Amino acid sequence: MVRVSELVSLEVQDVSFEKAAVLVRFGKGGKQRVVPISHTLAADLKQYAQDRRQGPLFLSSWGREYSTRYIQKICKEVSEYCGFIPPITPHIFRHSHATYLLNAGVEIAHLQMLLGHSDISTTTIYARSLPGVAIAAYRKVVDY
Repeated sequence: MVRVSELVSLEVQDVSFEKAAVLVRFGKGGKQRVVPISHTLAADLKQYAQDRRQGPLFLSSWGREYSTRYIQKICKEVSEYCGFIPPITPHIFRHSHATYLLNAGVEIAHLQMLLGHSDISTTTIYARSLPGVAIAAYRKVVDY
């Protein structure tokens, strides 16, 4: 779960296609972290990168790197085309995936690591909308 700025900074050598993981070398605050990806995405990225061994992972049809602003623009245009109100942003994808993982039972400390948050209180924002998950977790432990 990378930030859009981290996404556009990824290089081919940052992806472990075999381990299905991405090394974020230039995270917020200059921190590095490893982010798991699905094996399907790893295979798709390997095919996309073709024979390239280094350099930017994502290139435009003109062979240039994408900018953060351009990715935001693509999301906005697709949102408008689909009639989404409000428009979907790259951060909404990140937030939605984090919420999905919490709903699926990923511990908040693990989510903190995946998101690259230095402070757990930033990560707890994602847990505010999950009272049903808390109730289900309680019912698993307490038999009444």
